[in-house]
Amino acid sequence: MACSQATSIPCLRGVNVSSHSKGMPFNPVDPFSEDGYLPPQRVFKPFGKHSTSAGLECISSLGFNCIRLLIFLEACFTLSGEVADSYIDGVGDFILAAHSRGFFVVLDFHQDNFSRRLGGSGLADVFLPTSLRTARTVFKGLGESWGSQPLTDRRYWTCWTRFWDNVLADEMAGWPRLPLQELYVHCMSVVLRKLYARDGLFVDAIDIINEPCLPEIFAAQFIFSPWQIRARREQLIDFYIRAITDLEQAGFRGYYFLEPFNYDVSCLMRFAIGLDGCCDRICEAIPEIDRQRFVFTPHCYQPLKRLGPSIDRMVHNYMRLQEAGGFVWMIIGELGDVTYGAPEGEGILDKQLERLSDMAIPWIVWEFCPVYETSEAESRDAYRITSNVHSFPWNGEYCSIVGPDLQPLPIYTNIIARYVTRPQSRLTLTRFSNPARRHCTRQNKVLHILVRDGVDTIPADRLQHLTQLSGQTVSTWPDVRWYIITGSMHVPPSAQTRQYLLEFTLSVLGFYHYLDAGLFANQHGGITVCTDQSLLEEAYICDLLAE
Repeated sequence: MACSQATSIPCLRGVNVSSHSKGMPFNPVDPFSEDGYLPPQRVFKPFGKHSTSAGLECISSLGFNCIRLLIFLEACFTLSGEVADSYIDGVGDFILAAHSRGFFVVLDFHQDNFSRRLGGSGLADVFLPTSLRTARTVFKGLGESWGSQPLTDRRYWTCWTRFWDNVLADEMAGWPRLPLQELYVHCMSVVLRKLYARDGLFVDAIDIINEPCLPEIFAAQFIFSPWQIRARREQLIDFYIRAITDLEQAGFRGYYFLEPFNYDVSCLMRFAIGLDGCCDRICEAIPEIDRQRFVFTPHCYQPLKRLGPSIDRMVHNYMRLQEAGGFVWMIIGELGDVTYGAPEGEGILDKQLERLSDMAIPWIVWEFCPVYETSEAESRDAYRITSNVHSFPWNGEYCSIVGPDLQPLPIYTNIIARYVTRPQSRLTLTRFSNPARRHCTRQNKVLHILVRDGVDTIPADRLQHLTQLSGQTVSTWPDVRWYIITGSMHVPPSAQTRQYLLEFTLSVLGFYHYLDAGLFANQHGGITVCTDQSLLEEAYICDLLAE
């Protein structure tokens, strides 16, 4: 079924809906089970005790227009490999309800740390080697150390090495015996086909795999085997090609959200792996597919104010990776409060969202999860006293933007008002990227540009040439921070220059059609295409103007 999304990618301001698909009982430590390991939840409850209608109404009232919905392959199938109808039907009900309210829906096939057996969540036992199918992992405290486990626990290295090397799955009753990547893709396609069998149901985007794990982060092997890192990147791209090919055959026609390795989250390490050449390789394998359907989807977390790069440098790094991968679009698929409600969290988020808004980069905040009983501190106390796992998050991370009363938590009140509720109310049918609007104050119809550092003026003949290409009056405007830029490696032959300029302008601003861009220029006095000046180290405005 073709996708008919109501909102363009650059206009997305979204929230991750995890709730009971991420929360309990997706925890191997469950005191209400004899062996401490209950089967996955079979009824999809996206907002816990709250109805789907109430949860969606809350998200809409806050101003969000996008939902990244987490589901798990483990929950989509029974232990014997049969489709879990009630769970997938619940997912379908949610998608239909979300679309009826105008949300852009991303279906996220989510995993963290591979499996519940390893203290994570996501994949069914069939993806594990036989020796780990009865494992039970209990982290110290409340599970806060889950994120560091792949660095020190060889079991994760074993599972991910098997997955990227695409070894044959160990036999398990009821399941098809396929290489692991083919099995993963098969499971995704089964879920999608069941969803699409429902009348009127479609998905705007699919996130094929959350934070795919680089095996060589175990014991810092990547330091000693850089050649292996390049090989892993090629394996990840091969996996995406495999998945996209199968999902296309299943009838999917929306966007593909493609994530780099979890090594690249927040660009904390000394080099990035990225997805270099990804879009070119997919288009070579599937010539009929439109590359504008591929979205580069990194994640952005800043654990401590002094750890890792600044948000400016992080965005710069991601833009370079986007270009190297050949992606038209980029969205930050996750960012959120890693102080778990501390006052300084508001300042960190404010700086992140201010930069992303200035750059017209869409984002999806982590997370909307009103299932915990009370505040973080009270939930911790309740857990310690009662051992009630439903009182506390799966891994000790209290990141929800709302509490159990569906009201924004204190550090999010101003953030939501500043970057979601108020900007959302100002969006118009021309589908422009909202941050551009505040600089469009002149009433002459112009395409405003500013040359790169080191270039004082653009020759008159070049301006005239750009005018002819764009169909707009062109002038420089030196008192604003808005630019048209491109890396020289992406400048097309002269025969394609006009089309490139149009596509570049449309992709950054988020217009569906050039007519929309013209309408916006008529209404608001100009078109501006932006990046921040601090990110212009390798940007060349003159490349756009060259024959």
